[in-house]
Amino acid sequence: MQTANNILLVRVPETKLENLRALRDFVLESLVPGGLLVLPEDVTLEVIELPTLGGVLVAARGQELLEAEQSDLTTGAEERITNPDPPAADQSEVAEKRAIVRRLKDYRSANGRGCLDKVSEKTAHRKEARISADTLRDIAGDCAPKMELSEWRKIARALDSLETASC
Repeated sequence: MQTANNILLVRVPETKLENLRALRDFVLESLVPGGLLVLPEDVTLEVIELPTLGGVLVAARGQELLEAEQSDLTTGAEERITNPDPPAADQSEVAEKRAIVRRLKDYRSANGRGCLDKVSEKTAHRKEARISADTLRDIAGDCAPKMELSEWRKIARALDSLETASC
Protein backbone atom coordinates (compact mmCIF):
# COMPACT_ATOMS: atom_id res chain seq x y z
CA MET A 1 0.00 0.00 0.00
CA GLN A 2 1.26 3.49 -0.82
CA THR A 3 2.52 5.43 2.20
CA ALA A 4 2.21 8.94 0.77
CA ASN A 5 0.37 10.70 -2.02
CA ASN A 6 2.58 13.13 -3.90
CA ILE A 7 1.10 15.76 -6.18
CA LEU A 8 3.07 17.88 -8.60
CA LEU A 9 1.57 21.37 -8.71
CA VAL A 10 2.64 23.38 -11.77
CA ARG A 11 1.75 27.09 -11.79
CA VAL A 12 1.76 28.83 -15.15
CA PRO A 13 1.00 32.40 -16.11
CA GLU A 14 -2.38 32.98 -17.67
CA THR A 15 -2.47 31.39 -21.10
CA LYS A 16 -4.80 29.81 -23.66
CA LEU A 17 -6.43 26.46 -22.94
CA GLU A 18 -4.68 24.80 -25.90
CA ASN A 19 -1.30 25.86 -24.51
CA LEU A 20 -2.22 24.51 -21.08
CA ARG A 21 -3.13 21.14 -22.56
CA ALA A 22 0.15 21.01 -24.46
CA LEU A 23 2.06 21.90 -21.27
CA ARG A 24 0.20 19.21 -19.33
CA ASP A 25 1.09 16.62 -21.96
CA PHE A 26 4.73 17.78 -21.92
CA VAL A 27 4.90 17.47 -18.12
CA LEU A 28 3.35 14.00 -18.16
CA GLU A 29 5.76 12.80 -20.85
CA SER A 30 8.72 14.21 -18.91
CA LEU A 31 7.79 12.47 -15.67
CA VAL A 32 8.41 8.93 -16.91
CA PRO A 33 11.16 7.17 -14.91
CA GLY A 34 14.48 8.70 -15.87
CA GLY A 35 12.78 11.66 -17.55
CA LEU A 36 13.81 15.27 -17.22
CA LEU A 37 11.37 18.16 -16.82
CA VAL A 38 12.64 21.53 -18.03
CA LEU A 39 10.25 24.46 -17.65
CA PRO A 40 10.39 28.14 -18.66
CA GLU A 41 11.36 30.70 -15.99
CA ASP A 42 7.79 32.00 -15.53
CA VAL A 43 6.51 28.51 -14.65
CA THR A 44 6.91 27.35 -11.05
CA LEU A 45 6.33 23.93 -9.59
CA GLU A 46 5.91 22.41 -6.16
CA VAL A 47 5.66 18.84 -4.95
CA ILE A 48 2.99 18.49 -2.28
CA GLU A 49 2.99 15.42 -0.06
CA LEU A 50 -0.42 14.52 1.31
CA PRO A 51 -0.69 12.33 4.42
CA THR A 52 -1.82 8.74 4.12
CA LEU A 53 -5.49 8.02 4.61
CA GLY A 54 -4.93 5.94 7.77
CA GLY A 55 -6.51 2.65 6.78
CA VAL A 56 -9.12 4.17 4.48
CA LEU A 57 -9.27 2.77 0.99
CA VAL A 58 -10.51 5.01 -1.79
CA ALA A 59 -12.06 3.02 -4.64
CA ALA A 60 -14.27 3.79 -7.59
CA ARG A 61 -17.97 3.25 -7.02
CA GLY A 62 -18.84 -0.42 -7.55
CA GLN A 63 -15.20 -1.50 -7.68
CA GLU A 64 -14.60 -4.79 -5.91
CA LEU A 65 -11.55 -5.28 -3.71
CA LEU A 66 -9.31 -8.26 -3.95
CA GLU A 67 -9.29 -10.36 -0.78
CA ALA A 68 -5.52 -9.92 -0.49
CA GLU A 69 -5.87 -6.14 -0.45
CA GLN A 70 -8.63 -6.36 2.14
CA SER A 71 -6.55 -8.51 4.48
CA ASP A 72 -3.58 -6.10 4.17
CA LEU A 73 -5.80 -3.16 5.04
CA THR A 74 -7.57 -4.75 7.99
CA THR A 75 -4.40 -5.98 9.69
CA GLY A 76 -2.78 -2.53 9.59
CA ALA A 77 -5.94 -0.65 10.40
CA GLU A 78 -6.98 -2.73 13.43
CA GLU A 79 -4.37 -1.07 15.64
CA ARG A 80 -5.34 2.47 14.62
CA ILE A 81 -9.13 2.26 14.45
CA THR A 82 -10.82 1.42 17.72
CA ASN A 83 -14.41 2.27 16.72
CA PRO A 84 -15.05 1.72 12.99
CA ASP A 85 -18.75 2.62 13.23
CA PRO A 86 -19.65 6.31 13.34
CA PRO A 87 -21.54 7.46 16.42
CA ALA A 88 -25.33 7.30 16.35
CA ALA A 89 -25.53 11.10 16.22
CA ASP A 90 -23.54 11.14 12.97
CA GLN A 91 -25.77 8.43 11.51
CA SER A 92 -28.90 10.41 12.35
CA GLU A 93 -27.39 13.55 10.77
CA VAL A 94 -26.57 11.62 7.61
CA ALA A 95 -30.12 10.26 7.49
CA GLU A 96 -31.51 13.77 8.02
CA LYS A 97 -29.36 15.18 5.18
CA ARG A 98 -30.40 12.35 2.85
CA ALA A 99 -34.06 13.02 3.63
CA ILE A 100 -33.60 16.72 2.83
CA VAL A 101 -31.90 15.86 -0.48
CA ARG A 102 -34.77 13.53 -1.35
CA ARG A 103 -37.35 16.24 -0.49
CA LEU A 104 -35.48 18.81 -2.57
CA LYS A 105 -35.35 16.46 -5.56
CA ASP A 106 -39.05 15.64 -5.19
CA TYR A 107 -39.93 19.34 -4.93
CA ARG A 108 -37.89 20.13 -8.02
CA SER A 109 -39.44 17.35 -10.08
CA ALA A 110 -42.94 18.42 -9.00
CA ASN A 111 -42.42 22.18 -9.58
CA GLY A 112 -39.93 22.40 -12.43
CA ARG A 113 -36.41 23.66 -12.80
CA GLY A 114 -37.03 27.31 -11.87
CA CYS A 115 -38.45 26.45 -8.46
CA LEU A 116 -35.05 26.36 -6.73
CA ASP A 117 -34.88 30.15 -6.83
CA LYS A 118 -37.98 30.22 -4.61
CA VAL A 119 -36.43 27.67 -2.25
CA SER A 120 -33.29 29.83 -2.06
CA GLU A 121 -35.35 32.91 -1.17
CA LYS A 122 -37.07 31.01 1.64
CA THR A 123 -33.81 29.81 3.26
CA ALA A 124 -33.17 33.22 4.89
CA HIS A 125 -34.54 36.75 4.98
CA ARG A 126 -31.18 38.40 4.28
CA LYS A 127 -29.72 37.72 0.84
CA GLU A 128 -26.21 37.13 2.16
CA ALA A 129 -27.45 34.41 4.53
CA ARG A 130 -29.37 32.50 1.85
CA ILE A 131 -28.31 29.24 0.32
CA SER A 132 -27.87 30.03 -3.36
CA ALA A 133 -29.98 28.44 -6.07
CA ASP A 134 -26.74 27.16 -7.62
CA THR A 135 -25.91 25.30 -4.42
CA LEU A 136 -29.43 23.87 -4.37
CA ARG A 137 -28.98 22.74 -7.98
CA ASP A 138 -25.74 21.03 -7.01
CA ILE A 139 -27.49 19.26 -4.15
CA ALA A 140 -30.34 18.13 -6.42
CA GLY A 141 -27.72 16.90 -8.91
CA ASP A 142 -26.01 14.77 -6.23
CA CYS A 143 -23.02 17.13 -5.92
CA ALA A 144 -23.79 18.47 -2.46
CA PRO A 145 -21.07 20.65 -0.96
CA LYS A 146 -19.97 20.16 2.62
CA MET A 147 -22.29 22.25 4.77
CA GLU A 148 -23.19 22.55 8.42
CA LEU A 149 -26.32 20.77 9.59
CA SER A 150 -27.89 24.18 10.28
CA GLU A 151 -27.63 24.98 6.54
CA TRP A 152 -29.35 21.72 5.67
CA ARG A 153 -32.10 22.55 8.13
CA LYS A 154 -32.59 25.93 6.41
CA ILE A 155 -33.39 24.00 3.25
CA ALA A 156 -35.84 21.77 5.15
CA ARG A 157 -37.62 24.80 6.66
CA ALA A 158 -37.80 26.45 3.23
CA LEU A 159 -39.36 23.31 1.76
CA ASP A 160 -41.80 23.13 4.71
CA SER A 161 -42.84 26.71 4.03
CA LEU A 162 -43.27 26.21 0.27
CA GLU A 163 -45.03 22.87 0.57
CA THR A 164 -47.59 24.19 3.06
CA ALA A 165 -48.17 27.31 0.94
CA SER A 166 -48.95 25.26 -2.17
CA CYS A 167 -51.51 23.03 -0.39
